[in-house]
Amino acid sequence: MHFYPHNIKDFRSGTVSMTRMERWLYRDLLDCYYDTEQPLPLDVDKVCRMIGAREAQEKAAVAEILDFKFTKTDAGYAQERCDAEIAAYHAKAATAQENGKKGGRPPKNRKPGAPEPEAEDNPEKPSGFQSGFNPDAIGNPAEIGLKTNQEPVTNKTTTTTSPALRSEDPEAAAGEHEEFTLTPAPAKPGEQKPLTSCPVQKIVDLYHECMPNNPRVKVVNKPRSGAMKYRWIEAAVLTCKPFGYKTQAEGLAAWRAYFEVCNESDFLTNKTPPSASHPNFKVDFDFLISPNGFAKALENRYHS
Repeated sequence: MHFYPHNIKDFRSGTVSMTRMERWLYRDLLDCYYDTEQPLPLDVDKVCRMIGAREAQEKAAVAEILDFKFTKTDAGYAQERCDAEIAAYHAKAATAQENGKKGGRPPKNRKPGAPEPEAEDNPEKPSGFQSGFNPDAIGNPAEIGLKTNQEPVTNKTTTTTSPALRSEDPEAAAGEHEEFTLTPAPAKPGEQKPLTSCPVQKIVDLYHECMPNNPRVKVVNKPRSGAMKYRWIEAAVLTCKPFGYKTQAEGLAAWRAYFEVCNESDFLTNKTPPSASHPNFKVDFDFLISPNGFAKALENRYHS
């Protein structure tokens, strides 16, 4: 992705303890994360080369920022806020693609016999994908009305007819007991209106009900709710079962099916011996809604 929202006030408050050089390096690290759409490499020297940090003082600062602002995982140095923005971008792009398959924006109604409207100097952008570059596919979260804290979250923190959701790859997300509500932009004619509320606590209750032997969620705070909210948005537009839903009731039924299938996996229910490199790892709610854990569960990576 080549665009991400930057809230100046939140960024300044979140980096108040940094020097001017550290702030500059931190912005470069965020740019690399969004550009590659994946965690930063575990090799700190490689990260330094990616952002042009050559001096010893700069390299030391990069190492401190990675430890302070990112979470070290098997996949690299991850950040929940970045993952959430990337998920929102793909959800927007998927919605635009679905609307494009339906023929895009319908023509405006005109009275019988009315003349064709004159061409405008600045016509509105068509919805859906067009040949070549299409700004609508960028999925700017600001356009879909996601109003969230712009400072990345650093806490450590996816039916019955469903693909069997197999093996190892630990990753987690972290996260106030509340009903997370989005403020979407007005839907364009012919577009599907997005779900505006994520029933976080109800989904947590489904997890407890369907996977009773997994670690229980004891705290439903803002970072965890935020992670669930973005996964809710992403799942609503997926085309693989059990996901793809238009109402909250359909969404809850899909998440119940997801947890039920996860409960059939020995790995996802912590019945397999942990790996030597991760002796204390346990699959929990955060792992099941994390970007990698959610995707790989749907791809049958955790079922034998």
